[in-house]
Amino acid sequence: MRIAWQTLSEIDNYGFYVERRLASSEQFLEIGFVPSQGNGIQPQLYSFVDEEVPAGDWHYRLRQVDLTGESTVFEHVTVNVPLVTGVGESIAPARLALHQNYPNPFNPATEITFSVEADGRVSLRVYNAIGQEVAKLFDGEASPGTLYRVRFRGENLTSGFYLYTLQTEGRTAVRRMLLLK
Repeated sequence: MRIAWQTLSEIDNYGFYVERRLASSEQFLEIGFVPSQGNGIQPQLYSFVDEEVPAGDWHYRLRQVDLTGESTVFEHVTVNVPLVTGVGESIAPARLALHQNYPNPFNPATEITFSVEADGRVSLRVYNAIGQEVAKLFDGEASPGTLYRVRFRGENLTSGFYLYTLQTEGRTAVRRMLLLK
């Protein structure tokens, strides 16, 4: 499910929390964060892909947060996700994808998701700013069509930027994350 929105201008905008709930539920849950451009008078386009939404009627809404910490909650939209039959339990496409960790920035823990395009050995590692490996999160066999979730805890690390790399046979994907204490 792809959700897209646009701003006409922005002043001290930190970003957008994407929230969803079942139509029959009362509580929205945060499912992702999209950082903003911050400041500007030009329109900006944003989007978020909810890769794990089960069948049903869902309400989605945005909670925009300023750099000051103030937030604005926007009216929800309702989306009907049909039940797909004839497909296995797999929800990830058969492609190499290393997703942005959530939450980001984080303290003390965050979640990283990935998928692969072919069966084979996969390694997911975290490196500090000077290139030292600080964690090995996944080192084993992975199959296409599965969305892998790995939890990373940084309570023993210092604040700062970290890189996480997904390496398969012949391909590497890299993203960065920020630990704030």
